[in-house]
Amino acid sequence: METNMETISSTIHALALSIDADGFGDDSLDLLVMAHAARDLGISEILVQVMIDDLEPEVARERAFAMVARLMASVSDLDSVVVDRTERTLAVAC
Repeated sequence: METNMETISSTIHALALSIDADGFGDDSLDLLVMAHAARDLGISEILVQVMIDDLEPEVARERAFAMVARLMASVSDLDSVVVDRTERTLAVAC
């Protein structure tokens, strides 16, 4: 599946505003779309799982969302995502 970065960028922006205002409540479908795109880009499965898991603490989900969004926004080529450092950073943050 080829990821349309313009669509993903607007989804990320809308999700960020919604999460800031209301938490993760009503945006599960958009969050799953973002998670699918993140996986397509090769972003850490651990980050993606924390971001979408309702059982994780809200602060951990917010941090994972921010890291996934940052990685997705920085991707200029679908093969250029580096995820190894991200997993260690999340472990320390939690």
